[in-house]
Amino acid sequence: MQDTGSGLFVTGEGQWQVNLPDAVQGTTSSVWEALVTGLLAGRCHKIPLEDSLEIGATAAAYAADEVGVEFGSPQDVKGYRVEVEVHAIEEGKQSKGPALDYG
Repeated sequence: MQDTGSGLFVTGEGQWQVNLPDAVQGTTSSVWEALVTGLLAGRCHKIPLEDSLEIGATAAAYAADEVGVEFGSPQDVKGYRVEVEVHAIEEGKQSKGPALDYG
């Protein structure tokens, strides 16, 4: 099992923490590329930013579970939605998640 990790996404609109599940059978190669691809696909279709991040995180979770580099169909990917977490971070408050835990 490989630690896929989490990330922090910051724009002028806000801040979000994205937590991904650990890669069980796949690898972490192409995980973050899948996240960015899903995010951009959502934004190109005028989907709100947080929802686009969820699309990207779901694609990243799928990529982490696959051996090799492959982007799945929407039907392949949608089952992974329950495995990802996207949380808005309010300004001035620290997240309890691992992306901001520098201790």
